Amino acid sequence: MPFYNLSPQEIEEFVEMWGDVLLPAEQLKHQLTTFSKQDWKIFFYTMMLEEQLQYLKPEQRLAGLSVEEIEDYLKTLKKG
Repeated sequence: MPFYNLSPQEIEEFVEMWGDVLLPAEQLKHQLTTFSKQDWKIFFYTMMLEEQLQYLKPEQRLAGLSVEEIEDYLKTLKKG
């Protein structure tokens, strides 16, 4: 199930069920205690955006950018 379809309660249940599989228990405990609620919101929001982007065609991903932004990005790719 995509993360952007989950309710906050379902996300909490997911983390409780699979968190120690995704991260070692010690690291998960550290993450849970050092991340504020706002940090977790940002983390899951970013995950949701990345998950949504993977379903877009390249031209759909670029639709919001100006020609100059795309050209600048291409120049940096050619340099690197």
